[in-house]
Amino acid sequence: MRAFGTFTCDLHALAVRFRSCGVTSVTMASTGVCWIPTFETLEQHGFNVVLANARCANNVPGRQTDVCASVR
Repeated sequence: MRAFGTFTCDLHALAVRFRSCGVTSVTMASTGVCWIPTFETLEQHGFNVVLANARCANNVPGRQTDVCASVR
């Protein structure tokens, strides 16, 4: 697991990391407005980014990778 900051250079590093791991699509929960810079940066890097309602995204089966969401 790796954490990334929220500055623009950190978001670009996130995109590079995703690309190096073979990620092509990203689904994000729409909570507040904090998703916008990440969404736009990932789109600029050519990822297929999908914005989902947070309630729906939390109900997806499988491994929960959001540490903060896992604590709830």
